[in-house]
Amino acid sequence: MQTESLFRSRIQIGNHSGLKSFQATCPKCSEPFNVLWPIGILWIPEHATVYLGCPYCGAPFLVVACDLLSAENSQLRSSEAYIP
Repeated sequence: MQTESLFRSRIQIGNHSGLKSFQATCPKCSEPFNVLWPIGILWIPEHATVYLGCPYCGAPFLVVACDLLSAENSQLRSSEAYIP
């Protein structure tokens, strides 16, 4: 039996067209990683605060959505986002 994932890799940020994958870079260990979004989120405003945790070193940090980089077809590790 297959269960549904609680996270998705593509969303829309702001008024940019289409769903995209995004990546962030940890400010502590400088490793880039893909961001996974809660399944119920398809769109967030560009000014939204996004809470992340590095999948490499575990450091928690915040980013503004418009500062995330587009990461189409990246082979990096992934981390879940939390948007209050």
